[in-house]
Amino acid sequence: MNYYKKQRLLKEPLAVYAILAVTTLVFLYMEVIGPLTGWGNSQSGMMLIRMGAMWAPLVRAGQWWRFITPIFLHIGWTHFLMNMFTLYFMGRLMEEAYGHVRFLIVYLLSGILGNILSFSLSSGSVSAGASTSLFGMFAGFAVLKLFFPENKYIQLLSRQYMMLIGINLAMNLFMPSVDMMGHVGGAIGGALIGIVVAIPGNTHRYKLHQRVAAGICFVGIAFICLYFGYFF
Repeated sequence: MNYYKKQRLLKEPLAVYAILAVTTLVFLYMEVIGPLTGWGNSQSGMMLIRMGAMWAPLVRAGQWWRFITPIFLHIGWTHFLMNMFTLYFMGRLMEEAYGHVRFLIVYLLSGILGNILSFSLSSGSVSAGASTSLFGMFAGFAVLKLFFPENKYIQLLSRQYMMLIGINLAMNLFMPSVDMMGHVGGAIGGALIGIVVAIPGNTHRYKLHQRVAAGICFVGIAFICLYFGYFF
């Protein structure tokens, strides 16, 4: 591969493609193989729990990986397609801004914090979906408004992402089946980790104490919620 082809490849949203590929393979496994095993498909509680959906009793039993695996699980075709279209069309913008590795860090850690809040504050129902990470993705872009005040394009997109977060959270109030705490946690995580990792080539815009404070807040929120979820 010559230099120019390599550069073109690196400009592609590789992290978005990787997440799409993994999530799609997991979903197809649940839909195609799941019924053959007798566990049901992606809408079956048994299948979701076996595949690693968030369920507080099993987390308290030691299955800590359920803070990660729900990010890659979806409940039915509508849930899957809506989240994957959102990831594809909006994730590319964020990956272009943050770069492959930083984008992946924001996506995964915001999803994990969303699942931690879901574990500690939700009703204990089975939950799954990339929405925790998607809200983190929205917030991770929205927070750029604070650090690029002169960039009208970023200011416009940041406002749109903030509106998107607000509208979706407001809609969640009327949708009892939606894990709102997971969405709130994802948005908080995305904003904080977005500050910690910063935009490559623009780290001078972020003060060191801001990045340190954001990291401490992230860890502090996670620790408090974990303590509450395990012991109360």
